[in-house]
Amino acid sequence: RLNRSLFMKTGSTMYTALCLASLDVARREVTYTIAGFSSPLPRSRGHVYSLEGAGPGLPLGAFDASTYREDTVALGDGDVLVLFTDGVTEALNSAKDEYGRERLIRLLEEMETSSLSASRIKHLIIDDVKRYSGSAHQADDMTVVVLKTAQARSASPTSGAKIA
Repeated sequence: RLNRSLFMKTGSTMYTALCLASLDVARREVTYTIAGFSSPLPRSRGHVYSLEGAGPGLPLGAFDASTYREDTVALGDGDVLVLFTDGVTEALNSAKDEYGRERLIRLLEEMETSSLSASRIKHLIIDDVKRYSGSAHQADDMTVVVLKTAQARSASPTSGAKIA
């Protein structure tokens, strides 16, 4: 319904990229849908992969009849989930080369996240993008959200995940 409402109000001249995610701390699950947004990157046991959303993946409001479905991913002990805007992967260096999704994946794979907080992981990502870009003009916003699950020894139902 939201897609149709946006389409009717904006026509084909405007659209909205969105990743809507809901965290169930007790079950350690994230339910999400993606609409024209960068696919989130989970890191589990040192392996990083891309969460592709169910449905068209088109931005909200771009087409009248687009429908979006949700998907759910389970998170294990110490897993990390990184959500980010395209300003991160499309950041340019002085040679006009993009930072890129593969570079972000490589950074996450090489990072020893077990000893890092969600906040520290977020700052390391942003610092790496800034280092890559150097003095090049930042043409887009950079937003990074990092979720990290706690280790199993945590018994409190509200301490299952940290978000930065």
